[in-house]
Amino acid sequence: MGRLAAAPVRCHRLWHGASMRDGSQPRAPLTRRQCGTALAAPHAMRHDNRTAARLTARRFRSAATLVMTCALISGCLHSDPTPDEVQDPVTWGAAKSVRRIRHLWIADQPDAAGFDAAKSAGVRVVIDLRAPGERDWDEAALVESRGLAYYNVPVVGSEPFSRAAFEEVERLVKANKGEQILIHCSSGNRAAGWLTAHLVEAHDMPFESALVIGRRAGITRDPIVAKLANYLGEKESMGGDER
Repeated sequence: MGRLAAAPVRCHRLWHGASMRDGSQPRAPLTRRQCGTALAAPHAMRHDNRTAARLTARRFRSAATLVMTCALISGCLHSDPTPDEVQDPVTWGAAKSVRRIRHLWIADQPDAAGFDAAKSAGVRVVIDLRAPGERDWDEAALVESRGLAYYNVPVVGSEPFSRAAFEEVERLVKANKGEQILIHCSSGNRAAGWLTAHLVEAHDMPFESALVIGRRAGITRDPIVAKLANYLGEKESMGGDER
């Protein structure tokens, strides 16, 4: 019967108390339960460490996968655009010079067939830079009848580039992040002009480098280049004063 009692059992390596070598009296030896728990503790700690390491690695792989998926699907890369990213021009109906760079499409004036082609290509937002008096038909009604969002931000061709207009285009592009966006004017020059200014101001790209991309995207007229230089130079000399 004595063997069945809950008597303490010596654990040869683990004692509950000070060592006898310092002259003090040792406390009672560990019970079976205490001894088993103490011996299992290092193993449990190693198990917890391995589990934590596996979870950390799994989370890292998940984060890396998310970043790559984001980059591949929506083009949300942190690197600056390059001239090679401007695709060769395609024709959408009456628009004969439609060029894509990431999620932006820079174009001359599309017609009904052009907006149908834009929708088929995945465009969901149209930003029109032409002033209302530049055409005699209702583009807003045509675009919206295709289920596309339409915004008109006039950039008057005979006037200097407007900071308020360019910043409104910038706001619309950011508000529709992740969508395919068509930005057009009559020839594509003003649309590509906005793109150039965007690269300088939002990507901190040197003007000459941005202009290379802008020319590939549709700038064909020297007056556009001169207005861009004036627009960006005014910002630097005026310390960002908006006009």
